[in-house]
Amino acid sequence: MKILSRQEYYEERKKSTSPECVLCHQKQLVLGETKYWRWIAARAPYWKYHTMIVPKRHFVELYEINDEEWNELKKLEKKIIR
Repeated sequence: MKILSRQEYYEERKKSTSPECVLCHQKQLVLGETKYWRWIAARAPYWKYHTMIVPKRHFVELYEINDEEWNELKKLEKKIIR
C-alpha cells in the first residue's frame, strides 16, 4: 500500500465515482477493531503516527452515538494511548 500525500489523496478521491464510504473499505489499514469502532492508519497522514478511530455505523451527528458506543470508544482510546 502506498502512503499518499494529502494532495495525492484528495486528487485520487476526486477521480473516484464510487458512492461507497471511503472508510468502510480500508481493511488493509485496520490496526484494531471492536464491536462498534475501527482503529485505522491514515492513508494520507498529517504525520507518521497519525491514526483514526472511525465508527462502523454511519451517522451524521455525534448525539446519535448511543451510551454503549461512547463507552466502548472511551475504552479503545485509553487502550491506544497506553
